[in-house]
Amino acid sequence: MPKLIELELSLGCASDEALALVSRALRCGAMRQLWSFTLAEGDISSRGAATLAAALAAPNDAVPQTLPKLMFLRLPDNDIQDEGAAALARALCSGAVPSLCVLDLRGNPVEGAGASRLLTACARRDINLLRDGL
Repeated sequence: MPKLIELELSLGCASDEALALVSRALRCGAMRQLWSFTLAEGDISSRGAATLAAALAAPNDAVPQTLPKLMFLRLPDNDIQDEGAAALARALCSGAVPSLCVLDLRGNPVEGAGASRLLTACARRDINLLRDGL
């Protein structure tokens, strides 16, 4: 998949299980050219968001940045809650996805301390965070 630049999974295809498979591919560097990644209107939970965050934040010697060109990460209309937001914030604070411009979490029940951490992480990196209530 070295030429893949955009990936969108939605409705029945966006699930924690699908995200776990994609995360494995990310960790081995199979999608380094990706600039837009969308998982919309699915069943992504905080567990799935944490799986994605771990894949993004876990560079290794062979793959120093899993998604160095990713500009748009869209996870709208899922079930990502506080814990998932906190995991994404940790990944962003670690320097993951250095080119990220937009993180879309609209339609997710993100609030509380995780939301606050994510707002701070996005503000520090000048990432446009789209979420309900902002």
